[in-house]
Amino acid sequence: MDAVKTRPASYRATCVLLRNMNKNKEIKNKDRIDNSDRMIKIIFCYILTPVLLLAVVGMGIWGKRESAKAEKYRSSNANMYERAYTDLVGAAYDIRILLSKLLISESPATLAHTLNELSNNCAACTALMAQLPSSHVDSLDMEQFIIRLGDYADSLSVSVMKGKPISDDDRAQLASLYDASGRVYAELKRRLDDGAVPMEEIGSEDFYSEREQTEGDESGSTDQPDEKYPTLIYDGPFAESTEKSEPKGLTGEEVDESAAFEIARKIIGENAASMELATKSEGRIASYDFAGSLNDGRSFDIAITKRGGHLLWLRIDSAGGIEGVPDEDEAKRLADIGKKYLETLGFESMEPTYAQNYSGIELINFAWRDGDIIVYNDMIKVSIDRSSGEVCGIDTRSYLFSHTERTYPENIITEEEARQQLSINLTVTETNLTLIPATAQTEKLCYEFKSRFGEDEYAVYLDAETGEEVKIFRIISDENGRLAI
Repeated sequence: MDAVKTRPASYRATCVLLRNMNKNKEIKNKDRIDNSDRMIKIIFCYILTPVLLLAVVGMGIWGKRESAKAEKYRSSNANMYERAYTDLVGAAYDIRILLSKLLISESPATLAHTLNELSNNCAACTALMAQLPSSHVDSLDMEQFIIRLGDYADSLSVSVMKGKPISDDDRAQLASLYDASGRVYAELKRRLDDGAVPMEEIGSEDFYSEREQTEGDESGSTDQPDEKYPTLIYDGPFAESTEKSEPKGLTGEEVDESAAFEIARKIIGENAASMELATKSEGRIASYDFAGSLNDGRSFDIAITKRGGHLLWLRIDSAGGIEGVPDEDEAKRLADIGKKYLETLGFESMEPTYAQNYSGIELINFAWRDGDIIVYNDMIKVSIDRSSGEVCGIDTRSYLFSHTERTYPENIITEEEARQQLSINLTVTETNLTLIPATAQTEKLCYEFKSRFGEDEYAVYLDAETGEEVKIFRIISDENGRLAI
C-alpha cells in the first residue's frame, strides 16, 4: 500500500513540470489568439474599411460619370435632332413657296431658276432627314416623295431650258404637288409647335406617315399607294417604277430571326450591352429590325434583310457637334474610315463621291467601282461622327436594289474625243468613266468631266458611245459640304 501511495520525488517534479509546460502553452495559444483577433480588428477597422469605403465612393463616382456621359450623349443627340428637325421644317416651307411661284410664273428664265431652287431645297430636305433617327426607312413616304419631287424639278428644268413650255399636264401636277407640300409642312410644323420635338416619335414607324394599316396587315408594307403624296409622272432615275422593281443585289437564301440576330450582333460587336427584335418589316426589302443599347448608354437600330442576311441600315446615336466643313486631310481620313468599314461588311471596291456635313456628322456617298467604271446607281450612304471617327450610320438600300453584274458597250469613243464636245469655257479638273441612271429603267455609260467655269464647279456627263450631252450638275459648296444639283 505504501508503495502505491508514495511517489518518487522525481515523478512528482516531472508532473509539475508537465503541468507548467501545458499551462504555458495554453497561455501562449491564448496570447496568439488574442493577437490574431487584435490583428483582424486592426486590418478590418483601419485598412479594409477605408478601402471598402473608397471602393464604394469610386463606384459611385464612376457610375455618376457614366450616367453623365450617357446623358451628354442623349442631350447632344436631342439638340442635334432638334436642329435638324427645325431646319427640315424651314426647308419644307421653302418647297411650298417655290411650288407656288411655279404655278404663276410664265418666264422661261424664272421657271428654270425656280426649278433649280426647288431641286436644291429637296436635296437639303433629304440630307436633313438622313440626320434624324428613323426605323423602317423603307416606309418613309415623305422622303421618297421629296426625292422624286427634286428629280421631277430637274427633269422639268432641262425641258424648260431646251425651250419647251410647261404643259397643262405639268401645271396640273404642280398644283397637286403644291397641295401635298402644304400637308407635309403642316404636319412637320404641328409636331414642332407641340413643344419639344418628340424624339421617341422620330424613331417610330409612323413618324413620316399616319397611314393606318389595314386589318390583318401588321407588316407595315408600303407597297400600297398613298393618297397623301401624289404619284409623279416623269422619266427620271428616281421614278416609282425603279423603286418597285425587284432588288437585284439581294442574294442568298432566307435567314430566320435567330440567324439575323447573330449577324446584327456581329456587326455591332462587343460594345453592345443589349439588343432585341423591334419589328419585322415586309416592304420591298423585307427585314428583321433590331434595337438596343451600347455599353456607354447610347442606343442603336439595325436592320438585316430576310433574304441573304444583308445589312440594310444601321443607326447609332452620336455626339456630333463639330462645326464647319472638314478640310481636305480630314475629308480623306473620314472617307478612308468609311471605306474600310464597308470592306469589313463585305462591300468591296466602294468609291467615295460626294459628302455633306450636318452638326458634325459627315454623310458620304460611296459608289461601287466596277474596274474603271464608277457605278452611281450602286450607292451606299455612310455617316461618320467627326468627333470620334466612329461610323454611326449605314444605308445600303440603293446598292441592294441596283447591284448586279453588267455588260458595257464595247465601241466607245476615247476620252479625248469626248473632251472635244465640251464647251471651251470649261476647265476640266477630273475625268471618270461612269454608269449613271438615264431613265427609270435604263443606265448609260458616260464620261464624267468635273470642270470649272470661273468660280463655279460642274459635273458634265457625255454619252461614251456618241459624245452627246446627257446631264449637267452644278456642284454647290457651302457650310454643309458639296452637293450636286
